[in-house]
Amino acid sequence: MLAYHGTLKSGLTQLTPFANTHSELQNACVYLTKSKVLALLHIWDKPYRWIKFEYAQDGRIVYLESYPGALEKFYGGVAGSIYSCEGKFKRLARNVLITRKAVDVIDEDYVPDALERILEYERQGLLEIRRYESLTEEERAREKRMILSTIKNRQVDTALMAFVREKFPALRVAC
Repeated sequence: MLAYHGTLKSGLTQLTPFANTHSELQNACVYLTKSKVLALLHIWDKPYRWIKFEYAQDGRIVYLESYPGALEKFYGGVAGSIYSCEGKFKRLARNVLITRKAVDVIDEDYVPDALERILEYERQGLLEIRRYESLTEEERAREKRMILSTIKNRQVDTALMAFVREKFPALRVAC
């Protein structure tokens, strides 16, 4: 099965298992996806995860901005690579695959600017971007509930909580 892995690291010939602090898995593994678009969204240089997406009825990924300009803030100027790998992988979710063994890279697609590639994928119809300004009141309310749930659970790291406090000051009272 062909799978992809997005990362800041370039020049790799093999992907090795690692422990992901953002995962509930106890063992180190290689995280992959069947979607090159989703792999691109994981080229990320922040010390926390805030990838907001859902699936359209046709299966395309729909990126949702949680606040104005989020797409540019998270991806603008960030370089990395999307690696293609072939193998037998365990499926965790719709597009999430793992393996506990090292995987050889069969191709590297260097991405000099993740934002530019995301916008290219949008132009090609591979990805839909729902900018904050276009979200409905219901979608904004859903985002607010998710953020409040994150704050309430406090099962997050301090970098993520600092981001939440900075970007969602109206919710600061709940932090």
